[in-house]
Amino acid sequence: MLERETDTMIRTLTERTIGSAKSLALKDALAANIPAGIKAYLHCEVTRWMQDDLREANHFASFRFTTPFVHKLTSTYTRTLALEYIFTREAFVTAMENAVHFVENYLCRPQWTLEHFLFEKSDRVSLIELQTKFEYLAHYLYYAKLIEGFMQQKGWQEIGVRDFRSLLTKIDDQIVKQHNPKELAQLTRPIFEFLLLKSEISNTPVSIKPLMVFFEDKKMTASKEYIERICHIRGWEQLTIEQLGEILKDLPSRMSNKFDPMLEADAGVGSAEENQRRPSIPPQREPDRVPVETFT
Repeated sequence: MLERETDTMIRTLTERTIGSAKSLALKDALAANIPAGIKAYLHCEVTRWMQDDLREANHFASFRFTTPFVHKLTSTYTRTLALEYIFTREAFVTAMENAVHFVENYLCRPQWTLEHFLFEKSDRVSLIELQTKFEYLAHYLYYAKLIEGFMQQKGWQEIGVRDFRSLLTKIDDQIVKQHNPKELAQLTRPIFEFLLLKSEISNTPVSIKPLMVFFEDKKMTASKEYIERICHIRGWEQLTIEQLGEILKDLPSRMSNKFDPMLEADAGVGSAEENQRRPSIPPQREPDRVPVETFT
């Protein structure tokens, strides 16, 4: 997406963590000044490596790792012990590169990334697999809360890719409907913070490209095209988050941000009769400044 910027970010984060050292403990990497999304990814990856090794060990062959009790115990054990894991320099640099690409993709196009990440091996995933992979995420946590809550209320132990895609569409539909232009601009704050590698982002611009990918992922076609047109007229290749909010505020008709009717028609899960009977999910709030008041 931003090849030069991504390479610079990888070099900067590598310097902030392992530097010129030959090895590094995960706990020391997590204590460094690096984005929360990178920390979450590194911790989950080491935990996954350890769990894979545990499942392949001879004495653990008789355990059913998919049962809730065994899964909880092994997850707690591996996640805690992972902090003491020692990376070689080569392994850490590779892990950091993967982390940066994953977080960048997720922040800029969450729907696309979630679908490909969760369903990379099968077109159905279990609730336990879903919860495990959601631990990789440090932003847009409302996706995990709402989808897990919906599945638990429905009594689903697994979900297919089509139903998952529909739920994501409905969630983002509600986000667009419930937020004013300034709040919609603030939804992109994690992108700014990640690309700038700092939390104080006022008056600091980023390239419009990742922002346009974000609005495209949310199917906000009218907003995307309007922002691109205004930036082209003004000769801007970068935007601050304040400028983004001002442009969105001037959008002639926010009603045109509604999703394609075919997508809205497909947003329900199950038949119309099932949708009418579906219990509503209680209001949830994203701890990271993104409120989601309504889901169904």
